[in-house]
Amino acid sequence: MSVPPVIPPFRFATVEAGRVVAGRSAEECGAESLYRSAYPSLRNYRFLLGLNLQTIISLVPSSEPIKDLAEFCEMNLITHRHFQVPRFRGLRTSLLHMLSAALPNLIPCCTNTLPPTCSDEVTLTSALTSQLLGELVDMDRYPILIHCVDGARN
Repeated sequence: MSVPPVIPPFRFATVEAGRVVAGRSAEECGAESLYRSAYPSLRNYRFLLGLNLQTIISLVPSSEPIKDLAEFCEMNLITHRHFQVPRFRGLRTSLLHMLSAALPNLIPCCTNTLPPTCSDEVTLTSALTSQLLGELVDMDRYPILIHCVDGARN
């Protein structure tokens, strides 16, 4: 019997790696990691387990989470936060760009790697951005995976 392959979600990336601190194990340092990707599918779940996620944040146009992801989170004691975001065609500020401006110490790497505006299919209201910031400043929720449908602009 072969072991299924470990496949990361499409456009998976580490946004902020856990900080290396003297006297802390690699697992403890990894507990502060923030990741991004496209919507994870069944074939990605084995990879996600290796990240020891505490929280998955979904930013998608659908009003309900996909059953497979909700069940995966429940079975593995991962908090799943589903946010419905409206479709939008045009320019908008990318999520990571907004978050890096609001929390430069948490997400310092984003200001130089993302354009200030991007064409995307979803947009974030200021109320939703505030909710997301509330999720991201709570270190008890880390490691976190934040994803949208295609992972291109989150």
